[in-house]
Amino acid sequence: MKTAPNPCGARASISFDLVTPGVVELSLHDVAGRRVRTLIDGRLGAGSHLLEWDGRDNQGRPLAPGVYFARLGSRGGIATQKLVIVR
Repeated sequence: MKTAPNPCGARASISFDLVTPGVVELSLHDVAGRRVRTLIDGRLGAGSHLLEWDGRDNQGRPLAPGVYFARLGSRGGIATQKLVIVR
C-alpha cells in the first residue's frame, strides 16, 4: 500500500495491489486507533487499485491536521501506512 502525496493537504491517493480477489477493508484511523473513515468494505478483484480520498471523515467533516494510519485488511493480511495531514 502506498499513499501519495505524504504529507498531504486536503486530498490523497491510496494505491494497493491484490494478488487474489477477495473481501477488503480499507480504513483510516487516528493515533488513538479510532476509525475515522471507512473507504472500502467489500469484495475487489485481483490487480492494482487506486482510491482518491477527499480528506474527510465518515460524517463528511475535514480531518484535522495530524498523523493518521491507513489500514488495509484482506485475506493476505494487514498492511498499515502512516499518513500525515498538513494544512
